[in-house]
Amino acid sequence: MIKRFISKFKSPRSRVAVNVVLTTALTVGFAASSQAKPLADYLNEVKAMPEASLLTAAGPDAVDIRSEKLLIPASTMKLLTAYLALDRWGEDHRLSTEFYRSGDTLWVRGLGDPNLTSEELELVALALDKKLDLSGIKKLAVDHSYFPDINLDGRGKSNNPYDAANSAIGVNYNTVYLKRDRRGLYSGEAQTPMTPMAKKLGRWVKGSYRMSLPGGRDKAAQYFAEVFSQIVFGKQLPIEISVLPAGAEKVYTHKNSKTMARVVEQMLEYSNNYTANQLFLLLGAEANGGVVSEQAAIDYASRRFRDKLAWKEFAIFDGAGLSRKNRLNTKQLLSVAEQMRPWRWLLPSARDHIRAKTGTMLRISSLAGFYRDPKGHWRAFALMINDEDVTFDYRFRLSEQLGR
Repeated sequence: MIKRFISKFKSPRSRVAVNVVLTTALTVGFAASSQAKPLADYLNEVKAMPEASLLTAAGPDAVDIRSEKLLIPASTMKLLTAYLALDRWGEDHRLSTEFYRSGDTLWVRGLGDPNLTSEELELVALALDKKLDLSGIKKLAVDHSYFPDINLDGRGKSNNPYDAANSAIGVNYNTVYLKRDRRGLYSGEAQTPMTPMAKKLGRWVKGSYRMSLPGGRDKAAQYFAEVFSQIVFGKQLPIEISVLPAGAEKVYTHKNSKTMARVVEQMLEYSNNYTANQLFLLLGAEANGGVVSEQAAIDYASRRFRDKLAWKEFAIFDGAGLSRKNRLNTKQLLSVAEQMRPWRWLLPSARDHIRAKTGTMLRISSLAGFYRDPKGHWRAFALMINDEDVTFDYRFRLSEQLGR
């Protein structure tokens, strides 16, 4: 409910401010309520919820409430994607994008990097300026063929940023941020230029608004090219969306400035569905001869958890947790948290002694990660509540009591 309330504030800065106020209020409110409600009461409440499960790591006062019951994990699924990415590529891996030249045309070949932001394109511009004479480029072409048009289960059709489409190439997480006031319509980000597509999308915008791009990979590639053209060339070049010609000469491979550790950290902090599913699809492609598909990603993730952690009954349909077909139990979710122990610092800091990822959907509230016990040890835990209306901060208050 709180996430939906925050989403009504269109400006990212406003959403952050509101979130800070609400988090502070919850923290203050928790201080009083946690003293009045012991852990035993929370455990009895979880036991009374038939569609709820709680598990803590083995040790003194370990808790196990229906740890083998399959439930919908929501965005705690991103812990699985984070682990798979770090385990496969390592902390220092950087995703790439390729640039080619064919006559007076500069080609961009997208390889699925989810972090091609306006700021990153400024770095690309500096690098390209050293590699070739940009004044000789008269046309821009984009090859987006690495990803088919794809729609993982759970992604909605709204223009909210969390419903952004996945694609081989995109900019700013396949979203557009616009503002309209007395000055007219303009980009809501100083670093992102206005483009023809942004103007069309903003015809009905009032105030400030961030939206996902409509359509699939074609729209993503077109908007990327428009922003790229303005940032690199300072004008709109003619744009072509096609397949890279065989004779094109590679002039540059851009390695993103963000390491995989940073990509994962931001994905978990902001619960970025676009990034999570980009990584999910890329992991599947590497195991599928470089061919991106929904099934390849599902097969790869499922096989890794069967082989690595000996999982048996479970269901994975996406890497972000949007799908209500996903099924995990807390024993499995806790085992992933344990695998993430070397990267515990990448998990969001929910309270002073909790590092964990939330999962929130309608009537679903989850939390998985680590709490610090009275002896200073970080202990893994997993909580999933399905089909129950609990307050947004219930999971935090419960996990705080686990550490007391």
